Amino acid sequence: MDNVKLVANILLAAAALITKPHPAETAAPTTTNLTTFITSAGRSHRIVTRTARKKKLLRTSARTFTVTATAYQAVPGQTDKEPFVTADNSRIKRHYSSKTRWMALSNDLLAHWGGKFNYGDRVLVRGISPKLDGVYTVHDTMNKRHRHCMDILTHPSEKVDIFTKDVKIQLVSSKAELATNRLRNARTQPVASSPRPRTRRPVARAPRVRNGFLASDKRGNYFASAIL
Repeated sequence: MDNVKLVANILLAAAALITKPHPAETAAPTTTNLTTFITSAGRSHRIVTRTARKKKLLRTSARTFTVTATAYQAVPGQTDKEPFVTADNSRIKRHYSSKTRWMALSNDLLAHWGGKFNYGDRVLVRGISPKLDGVYTVHDTMNKRHRHCMDILTHPSEKVDIFTKDVKIQLVSSKAELATNRLRNARTQPVASSPRPRTRRPVARAPRVRNGFLASDKRGNYFASAIL
């Protein structure tokens, strides 16, 4: 009886050893998950840090102005006799909208009258609405009676009528910086090689036949051979 119990215990112990997973097999997924978590967390931290640095650099590199934001359309009643031509001689496309992201500034904000902005500058606008906030390009000027104001170009079909105070505008990139970047990009782009001219191969033409005879100066020979 004791031998039977001993054999049974040995069999149970062997079965337990066979079915028990190896420690290395259970530890691997935990290590992998932990590594993935640490890697993803570090990547997210780097992205957040980089975004925060950009925002901090933007806040510290340019002065912020507080203005009153309004909207205008390219119609004679709100501009002049040439509503599709702006103050810097840029042409407004027929199918324009607020997504064009063009704006006008009052005279006191433009460099021609002692301001800090020039035509062609890209300006960050914040404080109107999530739909209208963003980066705009200065292309036009407002009536001289306005001070510390900005106008957003919108289409009449959009029916945008705003009068928002305490809107923040900030210079993102000047016209000179944009021109320098375009010149640098043009220099770095490879020059396309000119295509080689094609040469036409001579085509062998068949002799012409007139009235059943070959068009040749030696037609007499053919007549003679025919008679013979």
